[in-house]
Parts: sequence; structure tokens; C-alpha cells
Amino acid sequence: MQFLKFPFIFALIVFFTLSSCGTEEDLEPDTLTVQLQPAQAVVGQPLTFSSNSYYAGNITQNSTFYVNGTQIQGNTYTPTAAGDHTVYASWQGLSSASLTFHVEPAEEIPATFTKKVMVEDYTGTWCGWCPGMTKMLEILTTHSDRVVPVAIHCDNDPYRFEFQDQLQAAYNTTGLPKARINRIHPLNFYMVAGVIPDRCAVETEQYTNLIDTYLNQPAPAGLAIESSISGNNLNFTVQVGFAVNQLENAKLVVYLLEDGLRYNQVNYFSGSQPYVNNCYYYSQPNPIPNYEHNYTLRRAYTDIFGDEIPATSISQGNVYSRSFNVQVPAEVENNQNLRLVAFVMGTNANEVVNVQQVTVGQSQAFD
Repeated sequence: MQFLKFPFIFALIVFFTLSSCGTEEDLEPDTLTVQLQPAQAVVGQPLTFSSNSYYAGNITQNSTFYVNGTQIQGNTYTPTAAGDHTVYASWQGLSSASLTFHVEPAEEIPATFTKKVMVEDYTGTWCGWCPGMTKMLEILTTHSDRVVPVAIHCDNDPYRFEFQDQLQAAYNTTGLPKARINRIHPLNFYMVAGVIPDRCAVETEQYTNLIDTYLNQPAPAGLAIESSISGNNLNFTVQVGFAVNQLENAKLVVYLLEDGLRYNQVNYFSGSQPYVNNCYYYSQPNPIPNYEHNYTLRRAYTDIFGDEIPATSISQGNVYSRSFNVQVPAEVENNQNLRLVAFVMGTNANEVVNVQQVTVGQSQAFD
């Protein structure tokens, strides 16, 4: 019996060894697939290709891509003609099946763009003089619907923006209230000459004349925004159209703002004798309960100092496009009160050259 036992065991070992080898030999051959983003291609707007191996996963960085049979550099491609195109990827001697994609003609854009102006208000619920700057922004936005306000809450604040310190250091906006027009130009809260103690004596014409100097400047670029939201999934595309052939240091910044936030606001104007006759906030308590905070900056979906727009995308009549698929931040209180603000920075001074805003879920065409 002992003699028979060992040959039987040996036979089992040989059987399983051969079975294992057979499994490896029967593996399916590797296959490659190729994808593109965004799914809707437009003449003049860059596409990004990616490739995947069934076994190795994402191999985009090691793949070679061919558009219409011609090898391209890297994995990005900007179509120059409308119609059907093909792309395939190759890697280690393997090639994917060709993917056919359709390119739409470029949207007709205006020859010139409406100039809009962004005002960033560095503020805080704890800042007793900040309601005066809020009042000033009300005056400016009433004067022109081309003024786009952004409230950047600072320091120990329930709505503090995560990159507040970097912005304040870059634009010298410590010591609130402070505001900047188009990122770099001061909006002086104490602009009325000789009336510094009378902080609520806003002489409207001086401030509207100041903002008009920026509104009346030519716009080298314009913006359009398409957006949709489903639950907390936010999708949007920002397009930048150009009226010039060159824009130095062109960068795109995208903000998410929330309106209608309610929180107590410290109010140093309350009951102060110098402000009796002309201060909107004199009769308000300190703090003002349940104060409404609008255009509050919640998130930047680009670098706060801008993501570079490729120089190859900048030419008169051309459109640069970028799509975003993001989640609404957890701290947002009401998705129905959200809006997107996109702006282009440029020139040696890195100032804002134009800005666009839209309610989330809606779209704003070039204007």
C-alpha cells in the first residue's frame, strides 16, 4: 500500500502542474482602448487622448497616438477642420482599434467683447467696518451689471477661503476692509477726500467714475460658460475667445461663489455719532443678526493665480476651451444659490482683462 501511495501523489502533482501551465498559455491576448476628452470636439479646441491596456491599465504616457493615420506629439491634439476624424494608440507592438470622433465647426464669436470688471472684497463677519464696503459694492453693481463682485472671507471666519493668506500676501490686502479692482487696482474705502472719519459718507459719483475707467477699456478676450448640475455633480465648460493675436501671461481662473448665507455681522457703525445722518448701518445693531452674505468665494477650480492658457490657442477669432467635472464642496449650504465666475488674467501686471459669471445650471454665451 505504501508503494502505491507515492506514485499516486506524484501523478497528482504532475496533473496540477500541467493544469497550471495550461491556464497561463490560455490567457486572452492583451487589447488596447483609446478615449478622448472632452467628448464634444470643436475646431480650435484641444482634445486629450488616453489609452488603456487590458492587463497594464492606464498606459497613456507610454503610448503613441495617431490622428487620421499621422503620429502626433504627446496625447493632445487641436483639430483644425470640422468633420469625422480617427485616432488610435500603439504600445509595445499593440495597436488599439480606431476611434472615430466628430469635430464641430468653431462657434462664431464676436469681433469685440463686452468689458466687465471684477471687484474682490476682502471681508469678514468679524470685521466691524466691512459692511461699509458691502454698501459700496451695492452702489457699483447697481451702477452697472458689468461689475462682478467676489467676497473673500478672511481669518477667523465661518466662510474663510482656504487660500486667503496667499491672496492677501500677493495683493497687499491685509487690514480690512480692502478691495481690489481686476485683482490689482485698489478700491479705496476712504476715497472721499478729507472725510476719513465719516466712513459711510459714500459720494456715489466718485466711485462710479472710478469703475467706469475700467469698464471703458477694450477687452482683449471674452468668456462663455455652460454649466449643469445633478445632485452634487457639477459639470461646466469655460470658453475664452480672443480679439487679439497676443496676450502675455494669459491665465484662466474659475471661482465658485455662494449667495444667501446668513450669519451675524459685527457692525462698528452702530449708534456712532459721526454716522448719524448718512450711514446706512447707523440704525443697525452690533452685531447685525442673520446678516446676508452674498457672492462668497467657496472654491477655486484652478490655481488661484491662474492656469496657463497655451500661447498656441491665442489668436484673433480663436476659442480656448476647458471642461470641468467636479463635486460641489461639502460646506456649500444651498446648491441653488451657486454661481460660477471665470476670468482671464494677462499682461505683465497679471491683471484681470475680462470676467464672466453665470448661475450654476445655466449658461452664458459670449457677449
